[in-house]
Amino acid sequence: MRHGGDRDVFTPSARLALTVLVSAILFTMLVGDELGVIEAKYQPMKIAACCPCWPPTTGTARWSG
Repeated sequence: MRHGGDRDVFTPSARLALTVLVSAILFTMLVGDELGVIEAKYQPMKIAACCPCWPPTTGTARWSG
């Protein structure tokens, strides 16, 4: 792009890439959140292995470290 080459090809390609990227990010956020909720419901021990303060409690969290 420094020397002004192929702008007519780059601009539509960049727009398409950004459209696909933003769509993929939004889809991943939505699906990932839903899968996290489902996993917490059916496999709480997996979450407990990742987070030392599961299940959530009120007040101060107790750390085992």
